[in-house]
Amino acid sequence: MKAKVKLNLVKAICTSCKTEYSFLTSADKIHIDICSNCHPFYTGKQTLVDTDNRLQKFNDKMSKNTSISSVRLSKKERLIARKKEFSDKKQAKDGKLTLKDMLASIK
Repeated sequence: MKAKVKLNLVKAICTSCKTEYSFLTSADKIHIDICSNCHPFYTGKQTLVDTDNRLQKFNDKMSKNTSISSVRLSKKERLIARKKEFSDKKQAKDGKLTLKDMLASIK
């Protein structure tokens, strides 16, 4: 150690379980996200620490995906559905039917 290092008693609080710790350090401030009292490895319990709402965003995305379709379509069915969506958008945009669209609607 250096000869004249001034050590201060710094108190830090764990942000997840609100446990207070004291450290003898030269730093002014210490930030603790997860300590040994609340870490899943030490406790054996699974706890989720979500600071940026990432878990909520993930759950929202997954609920949208599962609500759309629970049955996986084949490649050919997806291609047909995509063509139908495109032709519907085109008809709504133009308001006019082409000869190709008329013949397709007859079949």
